Amino acid sequence: MLANRSLNDLALRRSLLVTEGDLHRSLIKAECESLRTRLDGLNAARARVTANKPLLVAGGALAGWLALRHRHQLSRWLPSALSVLRRVRAFNQK
Repeated sequence: MLANRSLNDLALRRSLLVTEGDLHRSLIKAECESLRTRLDGLNAARARVTANKPLLVAGGALAGWLALRHRHQLSRWLPSALSVLRRVRAFNQK
């Protein structure tokens, strides 16, 4: 009788472990799908950046040059530059 109970406990424990394993596999599968969805958005952003790479390099060089040349007046023209950047971003999103 004691051996039978012990076998039943082991069978119940095995069943619980199998169920937990199935649950974990389904959670991992759902996380993989979510990650793929997020990575698709990242790939689209990377494609936009690579398409505009020459403009970004030229704009970065120009901004660096202006910042070095007019570093004392940076607080005056920085808000205007940020405003232009926001307008360019809004224009690119349309």
